[in-house]
Amino acid sequence: MSEHERQQLLAALQQKLTDLAGDAAGKESLAQERSCDPLDEAQAELNLNLAVRRLSLDWETRRAILAALERIRSGDYGTCESCGDPIHPKRLEAVPWATLCVACQAVAESQQPPEDPEPETIQ
Repeated sequence: MSEHERQQLLAALQQKLTDLAGDAAGKESLAQERSCDPLDEAQAELNLNLAVRRLSLDWETRRAILAALERIRSGDYGTCESCGDPIHPKRLEAVPWATLCVACQAVAESQQPPEDPEPETIQ
């Protein structure tokens, strides 16, 4: 990786971190008002769940970006953590914080258990 490419990547990752921080600052409050209407309550619960998931995803993305910045500093950036092969530049362009090559990512995803659906509330 050339110094110019490294600087561009650092700038892109830093911008993504800035964007995430700005998004977090502009998010709606997680505080919810209670309502007597069951439909309003259901909508409020759904909105809360979505907000929590968005924050969780933003936090995970932020951690992945910081880890990518550390891999750049250590010289390990662009190497698959599983097989040790180089990660294709197009993949890194699309997901700069990727730690696995496409093949290893596919294997990892196939071995993950499916997410549990949200438990239904009985009323």
